[in-house]
Amino acid sequence: MTTATKSHPDFDVYHAVPQYIENNVYIERANIEGDHEGPVGGWVIDKYKLLPIMDHAGRNWPHARWYVFMEDDAYIFLPNVLNYLSSFDWEAPHYLGSSAFIANVTFAHGGSGFALSRGAWEMSFGNNPRLIEDFAGYTRQHGCGDHILGRALNEYGIRFGQNGGDKKFTWGFNGVVHWKFGFRSENWCTPLLSWHKAHSRDIARYYELEKGRDLKRPMLHGDFFKRTIAQDLDKRREWWDNLSSLFDVTSANANSPPVPQSKYNRSLWTNAWKSVDACEAACESWDECMQWSYYDDLCRMDDKLIMGLGLHQACSRGRQG
Repeated sequence: MTTATKSHPDFDVYHAVPQYIENNVYIERANIEGDHEGPVGGWVIDKYKLLPIMDHAGRNWPHARWYVFMEDDAYIFLPNVLNYLSSFDWEAPHYLGSSAFIANVTFAHGGSGFALSRGAWEMSFGNNPRLIEDFAGYTRQHGCGDHILGRALNEYGIRFGQNGGDKKFTWGFNGVVHWKFGFRSENWCTPLLSWHKAHSRDIARYYELEKGRDLKRPMLHGDFFKRTIAQDLDKRREWWDNLSSLFDVTSANANSPPVPQSKYNRSLWTNAWKSVDACEAACESWDECMQWSYYDDLCRMDDKLIMGLGLHQACSRGRQG
C-alpha cells in the first residue's frame, strides 16, 4: 500500500491508534476498567485490505494451489472446502465463492469466504506487481473490498463462477449464520462450505460437529440440519421467531393476499390471519409450506426451513410451527 493511500483522510482513524496506546488506553470491549471503544470509523478502511492481502499471500506462498479468504466472523468447513477445490484445476483461473453484485461487477462475497486459484493469481497479481497502486483510485471511490477485488480480477479476464466464470450463484459458501439460513431442496444435498456472522458459541459448536464425524465424507447442508437443528424442533413453539417471510396474510390484505403458484386452499389461506390454528391450517393446505409463524393478526408462511431465534417474552407473543 502506497504512502499516498495511507495519507488519505480515510486513514485518520488508523493514524489515531498510536495516540491511544501512548495514553495507556485499551481499545477493547471486554467491559473491564480501562476499556475504550477507540477511534470511530474503522469500517471505512476495511475496503483497503483485500488487494494487499491477496497480493501478499501469492508472493509469500508461491507454491500454494489455492488462496482461501475468510473473515474473523466466518467458519470454514476446511475438509469440505479442500474436497470441493480438488475438483478444479488450480492452474486455471478460478474465482469461487458466493456471488454478489455491485456496480456491474459480479464478485465473490468476502464474508462468505472465497477461493482464488494460483492460476488466477498469476494472471492478475503475478502479471502486474503494481496492481494495488493501479486500483488505488478505484478503491477510494468505492465502498467494499470484495467488490474492488472482483473488479481488479475482471480487468485481467478472471470472472466469478465455478463453471468457467459463468457468474452464477451456487450453494456452499454462505453469507449468513446457520440459524438464519433457509434449508430447502435445492441446497439439502450440496456440500456445506461456510457460515458467516457466526458468534463464538456457534464456532465452537461447528468445530465440535466436525470433530465427531467422518471427514472423508462431505458434510451436506442436510447433514448439518439433522445434526444441529432438527433435534430441537417441536410441532409448535412459543416465544420464537422462525423468520418465515415468503408470504404474509393479515386482516389488512385478507381480501387479496399474496398467494403461491403451487396448490393451496383459497378459503383457508384468506382466513389464515384469524388465529394460530387458522394459520397452521393454511400452511398445511399449501403443498410447499415448510413452516409458519403467527402473531396478533399476522400469519407468515415459508417454503424453507429456518431455525430462527427466541424472543424475550416482554417483546411479543408469537407462535411458530
